[in-house]
Amino acid sequence: EQILVYQAVIASGNQGAAIITIPNGGLVQNATSLATGAAIAAQILVQGATGVTISNITIDGANNGINGCGPDPIGIYYQNSSGTISHDTILNEVLGAGLTGCQAGLGIFAQSGNGRTSTVTITNNHVANFQKNGITGNEVGTSVTITANDVVGQGATNGAAENSIQIGFGATGSITSNTVGSDVWAPDVFGDTGDAAAGLLVYASSNVAIKSNNVSNTQYGIAIVSDPNYGAADSVIGVAMASLRALLELLGRFLPLTDATLITRPQPRSLMPSITCLVMLKHESRLVCITRSQLMRSILRKVMSRVTPALFTSTSTGPISAVTFAIQATQESQSLTSQA
Repeated sequence: EQILVYQAVIASGNQGAAIITIPNGGLVQNATSLATGAAIAAQILVQGATGVTISNITIDGANNGINGCGPDPIGIYYQNSSGTISHDTILNEVLGAGLTGCQAGLGIFAQSGNGRTSTVTITNNHVANFQKNGITGNEVGTSVTITANDVVGQGATNGAAENSIQIGFGATGSITSNTVGSDVWAPDVFGDTGDAAAGLLVYASSNVAIKSNNVSNTQYGIAIVSDPNYGAADSVIGVAMASLRALLELLGRFLPLTDATLITRPQPRSLMPSITCLVMLKHESRLVCITRSQLMRSILRKVMSRVTPALFTSTSTGPISAVTFAIQATQESQSLTSQA
């Protein structure tokens, strides 16, 4: 079934026993994107409401019956709405065979528009097998607090490049203590220009705090990207070494992001910026800081001398004011993996 919520309500199942599946005949459009006008088919649509809590519910988008790139299947969609999404399971927001390249399929989506706002707390959810993004907060007026979620992509795919969590296009918020991974765009090769998947993506959004997340099995672990048209990405990042279980191997390259498949609005962009600031876990064991103002050897020298407690770098890329990377070290071994 497809559910519309338009006033304050608490919808709570019994530890996930309440299951929402696809209605007979498949998903149909019940909303449009506030940014692009693209068709959306949400299983739970919260529209113009405040005080809405959705908890302990399983939402399964399998066999949705959509036979094109639209409408975009979404598990839970808060549109100009506020509330809490907690202890839910959102699965299988994907399109069918032959449609894997479509930039569609979101687990949880919070979006604002027309001068209105959305404030959503997203905590302790399990999101898996999505086609584009697991959890997304987009547009000016949107504030999301994303904490302690388990977000698992499809692994290696040849279609849309996935992102476990995205805050973009002027939205604000925090991303804390989440476990994310298995976001891999299979055609990616080392040395290309950035067409790959990301664990955490901040796109053209400021005042986004990222701390103590476990990131594994992805190409861009944490990507902070400014856009000349949509604005700067200005964030503070703390990547706990205990979460990553390794001393970082700091190898890399200066690399512009130019591929439209990295982000979702939820449709592909035609242009990506030529310069970004990025914390990158490339092929499981690499951290790269891309700046215009510092040479890689300078970064490496600082890291080797200050692995404990932190590495600090800053950018002077366009309108970005300051980006600080704090990296705490432990002596755990081998690869960069999550605690899942």
